[in-house]
Amino acid sequence: MDKYGLTVDHLYPKDGPLIKQITQKKIRVPDAVIFMEGLLFQNPDWLKLPFNIPKIWWFLDADILFEQQVEWYKVTNANYALVKNKRDLVRFKERGIKCEWSPYRIDSSVFKIHSSRRDIDIGFVGYINKTRANWLESFTKVAKNVHGYGDGNIKPYKTFNCNIYPEKIHHDEIAKIYSRTKICPHRTGRYEDSGTTAIGIQGDITWRPFEAMACGAMVLTEPFDSLDDLWVRGKEI
Repeated sequence: MDKYGLTVDHLYPKDGPLIKQITQKKIRVPDAVIFMEGLLFQNPDWLKLPFNIPKIWWFLDADILFEQQVEWYKVTNANYALVKNKRDLVRFKERGIKCEWSPYRIDSSVFKIHSSRRDIDIGFVGYINKTRANWLESFTKVAKNVHGYGDGNIKPYKTFNCNIYPEKIHHDEIAKIYSRTKICPHRTGRYEDSGTTAIGIQGDITWRPFEAMACGAMVLTEPFDSLDDLWVRGKEI
């Protein structure tokens, strides 16, 4: 954003409402505001802004949170929305929301090849539950080094070479893992015990294809939304 002469401020509930920060002159009135969904937006009233500036939402989990997202858009008097899944554009527009497709993007200064060795046959980063643990276990039939990195409690199912982290892994660490990985398996939730029947969980895109391929790993994936808009099958993915 620097090249456009704009600044980005990170605002959280602990910092207090945006309006309060501005009136107390802790920050200046921003050029625009981009709202990103999360638990803090369960009650977005504090995000109502009296300033005549562009207000934009980035909607991620539309198939789970669609009705809430429509409400958030209206409550905050937003001007525009960016939508992660291309298939959701039609129904947002049907509800009067101006929007366009904006898939995941990654920081190329972080997600790049960090290592010349590929000593992890199968590498996966993400929450490890029972279903995923059993899924990763199945790869041990064809690969010696199968690693699963991520938060979760899978002690009863720890049968493969898995490294468990108590918290989310930093992006720098994820990039280093994928730089050592030969193949990154990508699940879209199609066969996972996710606890929801939302269509978006069944065939949704995740960060992994972007992150793993940027670090030189091969991605083995199920079909997912917008795959053919983003990559060439058999060549790039």
